[in-house]
Amino acid sequence: MGGLQSDMYGYYKILILRALIAARKHMDKLMSIVEIMQHGSQLNCFSKGNVTLGLRERFHLNMTDEQLEFNVEKMVESSLNSLTTRVYDTFQYYTNGIKCALASHDDSSEDDEDEIERYAKAKLVISNEESVLQWWKKRSINYPTLSVLARSLL
Repeated sequence: MGGLQSDMYGYYKILILRALIAARKHMDKLMSIVEIMQHGSQLNCFSKGNVTLGLRERFHLNMTDEQLEFNVEKMVESSLNSLTTRVYDTFQYYTNGIKCALASHDDSSEDDEDEIERYAKAKLVISNEESVLQWWKKRSINYPTLSVLARSLL
């Protein structure tokens, strides 16, 4: 993208805002689809009960366009250095070869690569007495990013 000060990054934030404004216009239809999908669904996203209230709040209907623009700006900025964003970017890189668009401006991406290299070089064994999730939990100190990724996938 060219970094945080680039025109492309600015354009990306504009597109995020436009997408949210467009989604707000069709919120009722989207909410109806979600309500239909959640009945009897086995999907994890519906396992904690009625999700429509939380989803409705994400449309920020109480905000003006100016307030919404400020809120989107804050959301994008806060996602830049979040662990979940880094884990997802790492996953995309190693599974699909997709590099993070801002990786050259983020020193943490080098740490992630070091962690993955350490994991790849280690001769690790999972015993029959522990589950894969237990194994990752025990090693989360050594492999913090990979353990979060493993827990989210397993």
